[in-house]
Amino acid sequence: MSYLRKILSYIAGRMLLISFCAALVITCFYMALNMANIYIVITDGMEDRASMILTRDSKTDLDNYFRSEFLAEDGTLRVALSSSSPWTDYSITGYSYNCRISWMWTWPWEDVATATITETVDDIAGYAVASSQSLVNSGAISPTPPKWQGGEYTVTLTRVDGRWRIAGLRQTRVILPPTPAPTKG
Repeated sequence: MSYLRKILSYIAGRMLLISFCAALVITCFYMALNMANIYIVITDGMEDRASMILTRDSKTDLDNYFRSEFLAEDGTLRVALSSSSPWTDYSITGYSYNCRISWMWTWPWEDVATATITETVDDIAGYAVASSQSLVNSGAISPTPPKWQGGEYTVTLTRVDGRWRIAGLRQTRVILPPTPAPTKG
């Protein structure tokens, strides 16, 4: 009887250890899966948002990355699509976009995630549109597009029907574009 109890105890201990390891592996797998999905949603979504702000293209793609409530309340996007956008008088031909995620976290069983990102847009290339040439000639606007004000943001994401979407964006730090060094003449 003692021999049987030892065998059963040994088997139960090993099964408990295997179950714990399997649960740990499954949890890590789902955390990695969520992190990869969140990374793609943030980087692609924020780049599409910046593209829309600069070029004022249609916003149909943004619905894949952002919740509709966020898009309706996004003040930066609203200004970009209005006549008061700093890029209204320009045709943007290119830019260098950079979104760096410095921190993100979610548990596999949660439907909310947070991340900290740094977003910058450099080297905005473009020209003043024909209708704004008189403003360029009078010196009211520059012949080159204005610079982008980058920033550090806290991003909140929610999972609805298995898909992550950006639900909130709060700027925590402003990153001013570098000013060029004066040239010696």
